[in-house]
Amino acid sequence: MKQRLLIMSTLLVVLFLLPSMVVAQTPYQPQIKYVLRHMRITKEKKAELTPVLVSYYNDINEAKAARKELKRKYGVAEKNGELTAEQCNLLFASKIKQEHAELDVREKYYEEFKKILTTQQAYNAIRLANDKLTDSE
Repeated sequence: MKQRLLIMSTLLVVLFLLPSMVVAQTPYQPQIKYVLRHMRITKEKKAELTPVLVSYYNDINEAKAARKELKRKYGVAEKNGELTAEQCNLLFASKIKQEHAELDVREKYYEEFKKILTTQQAYNAIRLANDKLTDSE
């Protein structure tokens, strides 16, 4: 009986610490904390939502990666107003592709959030996840 109690209490401690460990290991910690802080959900729901948020931010950043690379490559030319027509076309096409990819990610994760949360909560979660954070957050 004591062994079962010990196992159960250990399991509970791990379940409650796991979300904070997952958040602490990601570069998205401020965004995830922001979303979770503004959601009115139980600790259990927050624990379920945290790994999904980590995946969401990974996928969003992946969708932005190609454009970021082009912006890095042509940043000086853009700043100096020296972009060629081809570079302008590449940057424009990458922006359109990024926006489509981001919309696909948001649509996918809205459905994932609805598996954990109510529709209203999922809507709020996706809205919060897309907020731009300021230094005061």
